This record gives sequence, structure tokens and C-alpha cells, in this order.
Amino acid sequence: MPLESINILEQIGINTLSLANNHVLDSGTVYYSNTLSVLNCRGFHTAGLADQGAAIDINGQTVRFIAFSFSGDNNINKINEAAEIIGSFKEDIIIVSAHMGGEHHRGYLVPHTMEFFGNEERGDAVAFSRACIDAGADLILGHGPHILRGIELYKNRLIVYSLGNFIFDYPGVERHGDTPTFSIHVDVNRTGDFQKARITSYTFRYGVPIVDASNRVYNLIKHLSQTNLQNKNILFAGEGMIYSKGRTQ
Repeated sequence: MPLESINILEQIGINTLSLANNHVLDSGTVYYSNTLSVLNCRGFHTAGLADQGAAIDINGQTVRFIAFSFSGDNNINKINEAAEIIGSFKEDIIIVSAHMGGEHHRGYLVPHTMEFFGNEERGDAVAFSRACIDAGADLILGHGPHILRGIELYKNRLIVYSLGNFIFDYPGVERHGDTPTFSIHVDVNRTGDFQKARITSYTFRYGVPIVDASNRVYNLIKHLSQTNLQNKNILFAGEGMIYSKGRTQ
């Protein structure tokens, strides 16, 4: 990416980035290290392939943001090691970014087992996410399949199994002019318990997200969460809002 793209990230308010994915080393380790260095010098918080991420002070609380992928030392396939890393943190809130999941025509569904793309082991997203929460994580943000997936609450912690694409001019994007995607705003309390979330639906049109007032994505996530994940403890309350059952404010 050209260095000028950093200005765009700053302008739209992004301040924390994961670099743990299967393409970050495509140009080699030198450029990967340079990317981390440049971003950190510009004031971004970063989480890479083999580090402990970033500790951030927010409103008097400490937040740890750490990233995992199916390549690199922070590996979703090494569940016990991931749990040990997370269990060692002392921050108030721990957020896990996880590049995980296969890519195929059934990618919308979370299979509750190891996923593959070719010979790549792309993790058991359910086992990994729940183990992270057992170890102390408060929010799991999955990505990797390039399309959205359902969400679930586990021990009153939210798992987003795939954020999908948002801005992505990948080769062949001209053939995909109407793909559902979304953004999500998550509220947790000071002990990490899920409070509520708001999903904003978009249509991913030729690499650019366009707001979709029909709430198509919200309804799709609701369907996937209730059928594929059989989630019974999330209340979908309309207008893009999600609550833990028993809580509606």
C-alpha cells in the first residue's frame, strides 16, 4: 500500500490494526517489519504475527488487543498456547482479533470443526474462540473467510465469527457487485460483560461498502446465529440492535 493510505486511516478514525493474516509476509519479513515500524511511528496501535499486541488506556481502563492467525507464532491451531498467552494478561479488557476460517461456497456456516482451504489448516473457530474466553478474553473478532458469519454469546462474551470484507479491491471484485457486509459497534461493561451491539448493514459493491437501509445483513446474521450456531441467548431487537436476553437497554 502507498504510504499516503495511512492518512486515510487517520481521517476515518481507525487507531488499532491487526497485521496477523496469511498475506502479511507476501513481500517478505523486511517489509512486514517496516510496516509495523511506520504504523507505530504514526501513533497506531498494532498487533502482529508473534507479539503480545497493544495495551491501550481508555477512560481509565486498560485494554489489551492481541491478534492470532493460522500462520505465525500466534497461531489459532495452537489453542493451549493461545490460552496461556491470554491468561497471562492483566488488563481490564482483552480483545482477540483472529484470522480464521475456510473459503468456499459454504463459508457462511461455522462447521464446529477444523476448517481447511486447500492444505491450509485454518482453525476450529468455535474451539479457539471459546478457549480464549475461558482464558480471560472478553471479545473475539474473527475475519478471514471474506464473507460474514453468525455471532454468539459464550459466558456473556461476544464472538463475531467473521467480519467479512469492508474495503477490499481484490482481483475479480468486478464480478461481485452486490455482496452483504457490515460494521459492528460493541458495548461491554467495565468487567467485560456484553451489554449490546449495533450492526450497520452495507452492500459491498465493487470493493466499496454502501449503506443498506434494508437491514439485509442484520437479518442474515440473525438467521445464521439462530440456525447454524443455534444461539438462544442473543436477542435481535430490530433496527440493527442486539442484546443479551433479559437485557433490552
